[in-house]
Amino acid sequence: MKRIFFTVSIVALAGLAANAQESAGSTNSDPAFIRIMESAIQKLDTASSSTTLLQLGNDFERIGNAAKSAWQPFYYAAFCYTALALNTNDKSGVDAIAEKAAAFLIKAEALHPGNSEVSTVQAMLANARLLVDPPARYQELSVVAAAWLKKAHEQNPANPRPYLVEARTKLKTPAMLGGGAEAALPVLEEAVKKFKQFQPSGSIDPNWGSADAQKLLEQLKK
Repeated sequence: MKRIFFTVSIVALAGLAANAQESAGSTNSDPAFIRIMESAIQKLDTASSSTTLLQLGNDFERIGNAAKSAWQPFYYAAFCYTALALNTNDKSGVDAIAEKAAAFLIKAEALHPGNSEVSTVQAMLANARLLVDPPARYQELSVVAAAWLKKAHEQNPANPRPYLVEARTKLKTPAMLGGGAEAALPVLEEAVKKFKQFQPSGSIDPNWGSADAQKLLEQLKK
């Protein structure tokens, strides 16, 4: 994967903010907003470094602050920081990163209540916090992650991403605690099935995970 350096144009953001003020509540259909978001999401799809995730997280935050009424920028900002928390080697910094992600998820949820995509990232974030100190945190945070996944399933049964996150969680959980490859396989198969049927509501709505689910399924079946 290539390293990406992406900074949103200040001029474009200024124009976006002006449009948002003129048509509050309709920024999801604003052409400038859509173009900026599509470009940023494309960069996120190939992001491969902590530096890139941090830069993109900051960019999505600026887009969200300019657009004001759109939930997607704050969702993607939270996703960037959650991915950063999950992949950082310095566990001493994870909780601070997680707090940033949590704040963005609150904003996204406020703009789009009952959102299965937001609940899915909440589960990912709980797992990131858990991995800081599994022996000390498993009992509490495994329950939190499971509750968010249950909520995500209920909010949108057609959403494949909660199944992918659940399968990944089971793979990292010892068999004695209900995890392991055998437990993960049927959940992953369900994820792949749902990915084949899933269509996002729009070009900037979450649509990640299909290739990862298929690749992981192939690995488990070997």
